[in-house]
Amino acid sequence: MLESEHVQSKREDLQTLLGWKHSTLKHSVFLSDTLTDWFVSMNNIQYDSMHDYWSNGIVAQELGLWYSHFCWNSKKDIKHIRGYVELGWTAVSHGLAQGTGNPAHPFDAKLWKVGQDFRGDAATCLLCLPLCAAFSEEVVRGRVANMDPMLDSLQALREVCRCLQRSKVDHLWARNLHCYQIRHMEAFQKAYGTKYVRPKMHFALHLQEQALRLQKWVDCFVCERKHRAYKNTCARGFVTSRTTFAKTCLLQLVSMELQLGQSADFLQPHLNGKATLTDTLSNIFPNSAEILLASSLDVKGVTFGRKQFLLLSSTCAVEVHAAVKEDKNFYLLVEILETDPVDRPKAVGQTYWRRSVGAARSQALLPLKDVFAVAFCPVFARDDGQNVLLLE
Repeated sequence: MLESEHVQSKREDLQTLLGWKHSTLKHSVFLSDTLTDWFVSMNNIQYDSMHDYWSNGIVAQELGLWYSHFCWNSKKDIKHIRGYVELGWTAVSHGLAQGTGNPAHPFDAKLWKVGQDFRGDAATCLLCLPLCAAFSEEVVRGRVANMDPMLDSLQALREVCRCLQRSKVDHLWARNLHCYQIRHMEAFQKAYGTKYVRPKMHFALHLQEQALRLQKWVDCFVCERKHRAYKNTCARGFVTSRTTFAKTCLLQLVSMELQLGQSADFLQPHLNGKATLTDTLSNIFPNSAEILLASSLDVKGVTFGRKQFLLLSSTCAVEVHAAVKEDKNFYLLVEILETDPVDRPKAVGQTYWRRSVGAARSQALLPLKDVFAVAFCPVFARDDGQNVLLLE
């Protein structure tokens, strides 16, 4: 395609869309004669959802388009979206956004420019999309004219990204991915036309087949975290000579991994922090020799702990109060949340719950093996003490 385009301006546009530079590509492994047979089989090529959607991908593009149309149609700016996020949204404990700071921080004018893609990195795109979708349904829909097609497209994209995230837990979730992608592409073209459709939308259509064939989900988020560590090593001034640049960074990365290494036992269930003996649950486990209570536990690198919300199904959500070890068995002590019967505007992945009042509060002990198999941890919550709004 690049070879056949001789007009320089059009070739540059193609290079922007494809992410490949013609002069560099000619000398790359992709056009190597010795690898021609290897590239004949498309099974040797893996598609990466992180770059398709979150790293300078479909999400960054659509957030930019959505924000631009919101500004044009409402005469508002990023300060109004930031104000909405600051009204109670917090990162869920032990969730994807924990440790990332104030959820409103990415809603800064430096990252949001009218007429341009959103400038956040992959992790920022991942966290901003659900908040923008919630803002769209709670604030924009029905109040800002000419925005419904853009809101529909954003919700369709949310459904795609939600499926991608769940497929990391169980690759079988990817069985519905292609349908969600088609719905999003149709909604996107209705909102913005075909002019803004980029090749990454096509590349992403291979993700479902790939996940089901490999029976696992693979993406570049882990590589991106290593890349960030590499860049931080360079930024801290460890590298003083170009001749030792690669060796110095490699040494720092290897040293870091050796220092942060974990034993194989780390993947087995274990309580975190100070564990205390308790007889509160002795009526439930009358034959137990030892019952320990802790604030959290780890299993297979995943943490479950106090103040964490978990979605077990579309009609069941819980808040974790403690981790329990009874002999060799592990449980989570949880409070069961009730579904909110009030019909409210909500985005994809946005659910409303409420706590029972007083003595009527329901608690349960959930076996860890059952929780690990079905539970999803939302990213953000808005909790006033009785009503809880969760956002995946």
